Amino acid sequence: MERPVTSSRAAVNYSQAVVDSSAFIQPLALLLVVIAGLIVLGWKTRSVGLVAGFSFQIWMYYWLGGLIHAFPWAQLEEDEAVVIGVRYAGYAMLAFAAGAVLIAPAIGKAMVGKARGPSQPMDPGIPRRCIIYGMVAYFILAPTIGNLPSGSSVVAAGSQLVVVGFCLSAYMTLRLKGGAAAVRGLLLTALIPLVILARQGFMSFGILALSVILVFVGQFYRPRWAIAAALLALAYPGLSLYVTYMRDRTEIRESVWGGEDMGARLARIWQTLSSPEAFNPMDPAHLERVDGRLNQAYLVGEAVDNLSRTDDFAHGTSILIALEGMIPRIIWPDKPPSGGSGDLVSRFTGREFAVGTSVGVGPILEFYGNFGVPGVLVGFFILGALIRGIDFASAVTLERGQWGDFVVFMLIGISFLNVCGSLIEVTASGMASLLVGRAIRNLIAGRRAPAPAVAVA
Repeated sequence: MERPVTSSRAAVNYSQAVVDSSAFIQPLALLLVVIAGLIVLGWKTRSVGLVAGFSFQIWMYYWLGGLIHAFPWAQLEEDEAVVIGVRYAGYAMLAFAAGAVLIAPAIGKAMVGKARGPSQPMDPGIPRRCIIYGMVAYFILAPTIGNLPSGSSVVAAGSQLVVVGFCLSAYMTLRLKGGAAAVRGLLLTALIPLVILARQGFMSFGILALSVILVFVGQFYRPRWAIAAALLALAYPGLSLYVTYMRDRTEIRESVWGGEDMGARLARIWQTLSSPEAFNPMDPAHLERVDGRLNQAYLVGEAVDNLSRTDDFAHGTSILIALEGMIPRIIWPDKPPSGGSGDLVSRFTGREFAVGTSVGVGPILEFYGNFGVPGVLVGFFILGALIRGIDFASAVTLERGQWGDFVVFMLIGISFLNVCGSLIEVTASGMASLLVGRAIRNLIAGRRAPAPAVAVA
C-alpha cells in the first residue's frame, strides 16, 4: 500500500481535521490487547505461529500507523480517518479471536482427520528439498511459466516452499541438535529480503517471509523470555532499516526495474545499507515514511466516511469474485477479470489514485466495503476460525511427523497471511498452495525413510 501522489474525493477533508492525541488511546489499547492475547493463545496451544503471524501484520499495518499519529508532535494528515481505521481493526481482531477460540478447534480437528500422509522419522533431506523446489520456482519457473494462465499463482505458491523448508529445517534442528544450532541455521534466512529486493525491488515481501519463519521458530524455542527479548531488541534496528530503505527506495527501484545487472543492483543496495539512518520518532521525515507505507488504517477511515454518504457498498460482489478465484483460469479460460485492489480502494474510499500507485485493499476494508460493520465482524470471525484451524492442523501434523501434510497446511496458511491484498488474491493463492502442497506431499511420501534420528532431550 502506497499513499497516493495525487487524489480527489468529494468528501470530508480529513487531512484538515485536528484530533487530540487522547482519541487514539482507547483504539490503540484495544487492538494491542487483542493482538497480545492471540499471541499468548498460540503459545499456550498447538500452533506453528500462523495466528501470531497474521496478528503481527495487523500490528504493523494498523497499530504502528496509529501510534505515530498519536504522538503529540506529529504533523501528519488524516488523524480522524486513522482513529476510525484503528478502531475498526480492533473490532475486526476481536471477531477474529472469537472465531479462533469458538470454531477453530473443530475445524482444525476436521482438517487433521483429512491428513493422509505417512508419519516419518526426522529427515533433514526433506526441508532441503523443499528449499530447493522453492528456489527453482522462484528463479527458474517464475520468469518462464509465470505469465501463463494460473501460472503466476502456482509459481508464487511454489516459491513459498523456501519459507516452509526453513521452518521445517529449524524444527528438526531444534529437536535434534538444540536451540543454538537452530539459531545458527537461521542465519541464511537473512538473505531472503535481500534477494527479493534485488530481484523485484520490494522489501516488504522478503520481510514478511522472514517474519513467518521467525514467528514459527518462536513458537518452539525455549526459553520464551529470550524470544521476547530478541523481538524487542530487533524492533528499533528494524525501524531504522525501514526508514533508511524508504529514503533510497526510488533509486533502488530505478536500478532494479531499469534492468541493471545484478552487480549494479547489489552495489546500489549496499550504498543504502552502508549509510543507515537511526530511526528518530521526533523526525517528521521518518514519521512520514512510516505513515506513507505502514498505515492501512487511513483507508478504512476514509471508506467509512465515503460509504456513509454514497451507500455504494459492493454487497458481496468482490467476495463472490474471490470464490470464483479458486477456479484456475486454465480450467475456466473465460473467467471474468477480477480487477485490482486499487479499483476496490477507489470505489470504497472515493479517492482517485495516481497512475502507477500501488494500493492494497486488505480484508478489513474489503469486508467493510461489502457489508459494513457486520461484514467486518462476520468476515474476521470466519478468518479467525480458518487461520487458527489451519494453524492447529499444521502443528499436529508437524508433531506426528506427517511432513507432507504439514507442507500442505503450512502453504495454505501462509496464503492467508495477506492483510494488504484482496480476498481474491487469498483464495487464488490458497488453491494454488493446495495443489503445490499435494504434489510435494506425494514426493515426500515416496521418499525412502532414513534411520530414525535421536532428538535432544
